[in-house]
Amino acid sequence: MRLLVDGAWDKKSWEGAVAWCSVGAGGEVRNEGRREVFASSALMAEALAVWNALVWAFDKGWLSVEICSDCLILVQGFQKANRVHPLVRIILSDIGYLAC
Repeated sequence: MRLLVDGAWDKKSWEGAVAWCSVGAGGEVRNEGRREVFASSALMAEALAVWNALVWAFDKGWLSVEICSDCLILVQGFQKANRVHPLVRIILSDIGYLAC
């Protein structure tokens, strides 16, 4: 299953929102979810979008998912976690644990 994820963040309030949707082979939206979050950065909101999407997918019994994100810094963070903020690194670690 392919999951498209995105996060948004307001610097003043630290409030954010994350959303995700599953798409079929033809690109049609099949399921979707969203959640309000508190985050210390836009990158953290993007990471929380991935984490929430994975938890949601696993709750549905989907054990094989492909995550699609438009956040290049997040994708690079999976490759070089030591270059991201420690709070984001913790979320990346949790995502890695979920993905195993």
